[in-house]
Formats: sequence, structure tokens, C-alpha cells
Amino acid sequence: METQNRQNALSHVIRQRNIAVLGFSISVLIILLLSMTVFFKDRLVVITPSVISQEYQISINKVSRGYLEDMTRDVIAATFNLTPSNVNYMTEALLKMVHPKAYGKVKGVLLKIQGDVISRRVSTAFYPISMDIAENALKVRVEGDFLTFVGNKMSSNKRRTFEIAYIYSGTKLTIGGFHEVIKDSEDNKDS
Repeated sequence: METQNRQNALSHVIRQRNIAVLGFSISVLIILLLSMTVFFKDRLVVITPSVISQEYQISINKVSRGYLEDMTRDVIAATFNLTPSNVNYMTEALLKMVHPKAYGKVKGVLLKIQGDVISRRVSTAFYPISMDIAENALKVRVEGDFLTFVGNKMSSNKRRTFEIAYIYSGTKLTIGGFHEVIKDSEDNKDS
């Protein structure tokens, strides 16, 4: 009888060992499959700007005020903070943000600015002091100081206002046009 009990106990231990080995084998197989899935799967990387001043909200038919403001800040920097050495790069970067409907007109304006900066060997800087955001119209007016430098010397410092119109299609906000707002006559002039 003792032999029978030992054999039953041994059989029970062997069965538990076999179940543990089977569980371990299944776990290793699952880990290998998950590892291969993670290794070969395309990854989605979300990159955010270094500073987000406000919460961004983008829906099917509307973008948030904060997104318009930050986009305008980028557009103004690329358009008006120029030197002969960076004007080509900034023009190309800005053209990537232009809506196809406005591409020809905006490209013409940017090439004119580019030619002026290169031929006159001037540098420009625009320091915004205020923004008026028309969220529903997707237009932003930016007022600021526009400085022009020849060499190390400032040749002019004028207060200027620019209006940027955007086009929102799908989930992409693009530039639809921009112009300088002339305050004396309130006429618009391309720049």
C-alpha cells in the first residue's frame, strides 16, 4: 500500500511538473510572438513642439485659437526673419505650409522677398506685439515691429500689420494667403 501511495504521489508530482512545463512553454511562445509583433510592427511616433502655449483642438470643421496663434507665430518667423544665408531655406519651408489653391500667388510673393533680401543683402526681423485672431474666419492679424538691417546697422524700424488667411481641409491647416494691412487707407497690399 505504501508503494501505491508513493506511486500516486510521484504520479501527481509528475503531472504537476508536466503542467508547469507546458505553461512555461506556452508563456515562452507567447512572449516570442509578442516580441516579433512589436519588432516588426510600424510604430507611430507623436512629436510635439518644444513649447505648446495653449491646448490645441482640431475637429472636422474647426481648429482652436491656440493652434491658429502658434501656426501664425511659425509663419511670421519663416516669412520675415530672414538673412541672405537663410532666405532660400525659409522660403522652401514656408511653401510646404501653403494650400495648393494659393501656392502660385504665395510663391510669387515669397520669391520677390527672397530676391530682395539676396540682391540688397539685407536682413529682416519681425517682432510681433499683438495678434487679432478671427477663429471662425481662419484669419489672423499680427501687428509688430519690422526691422531691416544692412550689415550690422538697422536701416529701418516700422510698425506694420500683416494678415494671414488659412484654409482648413480635413485635418490640415494651410496658408491661403497673406498681405500687409495698410492702416491709412485700410487697403490691402500683397507683401
